[in-house]
Amino acid sequence: MAMNRYIRFDWAAKYMLRRSAQGDACHSKNKADFAIFEGLISVLVKEKVTIVELLDTESNKETKDDKYNRVDIKAKNSKGEIILVEIQQTREHDTLVRDTDVMRTQLLEAEIKGRKKGMAEGRAEGEKVGRAEGEKKGRAEGKAEVALKLKAKGFSLTEIAELTGLSEADIAQL
Repeated sequence: MAMNRYIRFDWAAKYMLRRSAQGDACHSKNKADFAIFEGLISVLVKEKVTIVELLDTESNKETKDDKYNRVDIKAKNSKGEIILVEIQQTREHDTLVRDTDVMRTQLLEAEIKGRKKGMAEGRAEGEKVGRAEGEKKGRAEGKAEVALKLKAKGFSLTEIAELTGLSEADIAQL
């Protein structure tokens, strides 16, 4: 059996990115490894890409000659959109199932982010409405207080209504 003298790209990608993510102290160039793949992916998709995290790395060895590696990368493009990049050399038969799981995870992350944003917006709107209602109630209480003082001083209902903006019927009930 002839020995393969070449390093497989999928293995190299997994090795380099995994040690970059772990911050392996014995490798001084580990941050540069991310930059290498960011540059490669950016060229392939024709826009600036930044690696956010490694989602999954996998090695499967079913026979002694089988060397299968896969790396899933979560990245952001120049518009801030999340993109998924998968690096592997061999074709995988269950890619659709696995990709569906990754998409489901992303949808859940987006849903959680959307809920948090909606809750924050709802809270802000509720505070705004509550503040407006409180101010309105405070103005009404202030007018009633002034009306009572004017009534105690002997002002007529017509004069009090003119000064406070309250109706004579409301003033009479105070």
